[in-house]
Amino acid sequence: MKVSYRTKSPGFTIVEIIVVIVVIGIIAAITVTSYRGAQEQAESNKTINQAKMYIDGLLLWNADAGRPAVSSCIAPSSLITGGVCPSAGGWGTNVTYNAAFNQSLAEYSGINTMLLGRYGSDSPAGLMWFNANYYGDNRGVFYYAVGPNTNCGLPNVLSPNPAYDNLTLLGADYTERRTSGTLCLVEVLKY
Repeated sequence: MKVSYRTKSPGFTIVEIIVVIVVIGIIAAITVTSYRGAQEQAESNKTINQAKMYIDGLLLWNADAGRPAVSSCIAPSSLITGGVCPSAGGWGTNVTYNAAFNQSLAEYSGINTMLLGRYGSDSPAGLMWFNANYYGDNRGVFYYAVGPNTNCGLPNVLSPNPAYDNLTLLGADYTERRTSGTLCLVEVLKY
């Protein structure tokens, strides 16, 4: 009697192929999520560094020429229509654009070109405004960091105070968290 042996044909079974595809999909999902988080962190760090440069410029301005007395968006003039700053998430609505302020700020901060924030109500990001009159005569800088759980990264961040329905300096990590980003209001000069 002749015994016949079947040899296994070369190749993979369908189950093995499916397992490999699932593993590749999981690795790809983890990589994309990590990359997106790293991009958000890098953009937020850029915004925080820009805000720090402008704040240093405002402090030099104050020491040299007295406190800045206007509110304005911090933006290139190419974004301005009708002399009014673009809004971002409800903040800075109908703020008049002040070209002289932006020029002086560029000189004091050492930044020749205004750094561009991403305006609009959907997902604002970046440096936005200098406010000369929040709570009397104090001066502050508004900016949006990317990501809803990002810290503002600078000292003197104002935080909402529910008891008074206004902002108070609490040394907070953020001013307001939104799904599209984190609003930061940093007190620059207090009078």
